[in-house]
Amino acid sequence: MIPRYRRATKVGSGKPPSTTVSGTTAHDRHMTTFRAHGFVRTSTDRQAFDRQVDALLAAGVDREHIVIEAGVSGQATKRQGLDELMLPVRPGDAVLVAELSRLGRSTRQVLELVSRLTEAGCTVRSLQPSLVFDGSPVSTLLLTLLAAVAELEVETLRGSSHSRV
Repeated sequence: MIPRYRRATKVGSGKPPSTTVSGTTAHDRHMTTFRAHGFVRTSTDRQAFDRQVDALLAAGVDREHIVIEAGVSGQATKRQGLDELMLPVRPGDAVLVAELSRLGRSTRQVLELVSRLTEAGCTVRSLQPSLVFDGSPVSTLLLTLLAAVAELEVETLRGSSHSRV
């Protein structure tokens, strides 16, 4: 059930996050554990987020590492879910989203968020389309193009719905 409030919630049993390791990576000749974190956003309280959660679970994200932001516009400047997502993220971790548009609706907003994550040593992975953004020049170019196309789609839909009124 979608919460009636706009507060970010974690999916799971309410227990503290498990110590399950989602993967390992080599840094400075030491093995460092990393986790996969999932982020889900719906723009309205009426939208279901099950499809996004199912996709993240299928991609290997532990249920307790999924943050849900229900009923929050991607254009909102203050997003508690993103703040909650950033708290446990550490270098080597991956942040997964079902679709790139779940991170935000404006190109600038998506670029800033992904930049914050990659500068913190994380990768960002979109499941649809299946892409990994790691802060490299090529991934930044691709991210910019995809975010701009997504923003154009939203503005085009908004414009056509206003013209029908």
